[in-house]
Amino acid sequence: MKTKINGITYILIVCIMLSSSACDLQSNIYIKSTANPDKKEELFEEKSGDSNNLKLAETIELEIIGIDEGFIGWDSPVLQYGEYLYYVTKQGLMKWDEENGSELVLDEANIGGIVIDEPWLYYYNSKSMEISRVKLNEESSPERVFDTDMINESETLDQMCGFTVYNGKLYIKDTTISCFSYDIITGHLKIFNNDMSSGVFLNGKFYYIEHSQRSFSIYRTDLNSGLTELVRGDGVPYNPDKPNKDIMYDKLIVVEVKLFYSTRVNPAIYQYNEEEEDLLIEDFSSLDIIFLQMTIDGQYLYYTYDNSDIIHRYIPNENSVTLIKTPEEFKKRKDFMIVNNVLYYTLGDGGIISYSMDQMDLFSEW
Repeated sequence: MKTKINGITYILIVCIMLSSSACDLQSNIYIKSTANPDKKEELFEEKSGDSNNLKLAETIELEIIGIDEGFIGWDSPVLQYGEYLYYVTKQGLMKWDEENGSELVLDEANIGGIVIDEPWLYYYNSKSMEISRVKLNEESSPERVFDTDMINESETLDQMCGFTVYNGKLYIKDTTISCFSYDIITGHLKIFNNDMSSGVFLNGKFYYIEHSQRSFSIYRTDLNSGLTELVRGDGVPYNPDKPNKDIMYDKLIVVEVKLFYSTRVNPAIYQYNEEEEDLLIEDFSSLDIIFLQMTIDGQYLYYTYDNSDIIHRYIPNENSVTLIKTPEEFKKRKDFMIVNNVLYYTLGDGGIISYSMDQMDLFSEW
């Protein structure tokens, strides 16, 4: 694998998320050490913050459900478009008007997730295995674009675990590792990929991490020619009795038309480069961690690791990282996402907690 170490500017931001009745605010500010990043004990330098300068973040009280450890960048339980927030609740698909502070029910159904593909908002019903759409920012009735009765071939879906939309086609997750493509116009359904643990679309190609053989390698499929090639890793199945892999690819994500990936065994975040060395964004190999989690919000890549209450925000165009301190309970999350600068995360009870990240204090920059 080709790699290059990245010189990153680190900025520290602390986001204190407490109830309005909180008093005697205290903070622990964790500062990234650039002196010797290879030493675990120097990864973070703890300093004391001035509680008088801290601001309370606002809580958004919407009954959103459904954040889980799925495909990054596919369907989501909450998405922002313009002044409207679209989200999934037990009541169905909802639309929140920020300007008027009003909530509208768009469809009373068992919604599994939503996807924006202008000018449409798509959503799926996991029980009936239907995909419908409504016009964004307009009053329109739901239009069903997929159900099992619309399929013209003998292929069929056993279940629906999620979906996305790319270049006018639906890509539907049948299981956690297999995916069908569906042409809305022709009604043609076919197996697209049956061996992936993570996958993203970029520039007419589909990048995915192979699953069944456990090679933990990255492959790329050209959507026009159908040609698939190995682009990272050795393609050799993993043997736990004879571990011989220095790197295993874990998750993929696209930010600002750039591909990023995380790794396990030697956990790190990289930017994929086609013509030159991959860019090392941050190396976590000196820490005793199990997994990394990533999400996107606009131009930002956010990532963190298990049992951490620190979120790292990377800006590709500026090549800088900001460290954000979250509530202590964030360590117990199942997964997290950030939409329009609002943090959402789930705890073990299945509920979703959300906080505004607008009110933050900048303590240090270097």
